Amino acid sequence: MNSPENPNLEQRFRELEREVNQTSSNSGAGSTEVESPLPRHDSFSLEKTFERLQAWFQALPPVAKVAVAVVGTLVGFSLLNTVLKVVTSLLSIVVMGVVLYLLYKFFLAPGSSE
Repeated sequence: MNSPENPNLEQRFRELEREVNQTSSNSGAGSTEVESPLPRHDSFSLEKTFERLQAWFQALPPVAKVAVAVVGTLVGFSLLNTVLKVVTSLLSIVVMGVVLYLLYKFFLAPGSSE
């Protein structure tokens, strides 16, 4: 059941554990700041992305701003239309299921009143 990679993984784990212990002992005992175990990637932060998008939009000429607004509105309405169609389809399926269940219950169920 042990694969050939298993000893390598265990060795790598021990090395990483030693590194963590060394860095924690080197950072000092008086440090109360806790670092996040996962690195934070600022390049993918939502705020920075929004700021870049806003700066890009502000740098556009007025005609391009209007074009971007029109295209954005069309895409937004298209997405809204798609969501509403899905909801309508789901509601239709639910209504059809209820009608079919009632038909079964009244006409085909054993022990129905004759």
